[in-house]
Amino acid sequence: MGFKLIEFNGESDHVHLLVEYPPRLSISTLVNHLKGVSSRMYRKQFQSPHPEHLWSPSYGSLLLPRSTRVKF
Repeated sequence: MGFKLIEFNGESDHVHLLVEYPPRLSISTLVNHLKGVSSRMYRKQFQSPHPEHLWSPSYGSLLLPRSTRVKF
């Protein structure tokens, strides 16, 4: 898909991802892909009962200029 995961962290009810992706890829396509792949991996690894919906239908995004310095 052509993206690079730079940094991530999470809480019990949400995650934060810092992702570098090409301009030809829309953020909605990227988020849809990440949610789909992670849901399949979760369901494969945890066979026990799990929530009907692992992800909410919404998401938030913030676009940072390439020149932004990010401190980890």
